[in-house]
Amino acid sequence: MGALLFAGAVALAILPAGIAMGGIGVPPQQRILFASTQLILAAMAIGVVYQNRYRIWMQPIARLSRMFLTAGGASAGLLIGYLLVYNQCVVEHLLYKNKILFPLWLSGKVAEMVRTAGSRYGAVDMYGLAAVFDAISEMPGAVYALTVVAMLALYAPPFTTVSAIATILVLRYPSPLFRPSASPGEQFDVFLCYNRADKLGVRAIAREPAGRQLRFFLDENENPPGQVWTEHVEAGIRSAPAFAVFIGPSGVGNWQGVEIQNITEERLTRGCNVIPVLLPDSPAQVRPPMQLAGLTWVDCRKPDPDPVAELVRGIRTSPLMA
Repeated sequence: MGALLFAGAVALAILPAGIAMGGIGVPPQQRILFASTQLILAAMAIGVVYQNRYRIWMQPIARLSRMFLTAGGASAGLLIGYLLVYNQCVVEHLLYKNKILFPLWLSGKVAEMVRTAGSRYGAVDMYGLAAVFDAISEMPGAVYALTVVAMLALYAPPFTTVSAIATILVLRYPSPLFRPSASPGEQFDVFLCYNRADKLGVRAIAREPAGRQLRFFLDENENPPGQVWTEHVEAGIRSAPAFAVFIGPSGVGNWQGVEIQNITEERLTRGCNVIPVLLPDSPAQVRPPMQLAGLTWVDCRKPDPDPVAELVRGIRTSPLMA
């Protein structure tokens, strides 16, 4: 399902541009402008979504749903507005192969033609396409340009919004593109230690190493119903090649403190890497617990150096990595 959503997001970014290049639903002589603008805005929107993926992953689904409904409603309104303007301004006469774009505001000779004929279509029918086009050419160029800009402003944002929404769904949806954890019985690469109150932020960070072929132990996925969950956590700590200890706005939880103590013992005994990770919404004054003092942090609140790259580097340089 996730792969289908990813393919859909790409298609929603490219397909409208392809349709525009075919001249379908766009003003005459404006195919390249409409197609390129839509592609550029879609690429920018997808880039913004990806850059803010941590914040997106931590948003409750109810809030995202409200945002989707609001953005979808606004996009539908813009698209309806575009269709109304398009039907008002673009005339395609049955006897002529080409379309003609009338400005939104008519003046001069072309306005007189439309008044005499009763409509814009009637003006083309009465005077011919060439005569109407010449009359439009006599109008100020700014009026024609404003019409194109207005139509472009109504045309591109709806498709851009849909591309952004599809990308958000791809990032949120668990799929083989973002494996949530190692399969049962499969060796994992890093044990994730965190406060349950910060689990949304931890899930967000964890998807990045998963996308880079690193498997992780996340206790909520590794504890089958009906079994003693502490035994699974203990086994995970005893066999982990590396550890990522997440510190967030909720501080260190009670059970997390116990895990940190056991992780410290494993580091001293086996020499595995232990990586303190400060979550994106951690307060400025937060510090790793005393047992982790002296270890290099990964600070997800700062874009430089890339926190994901640093976390992956810390995991892969563990002496116990196979």
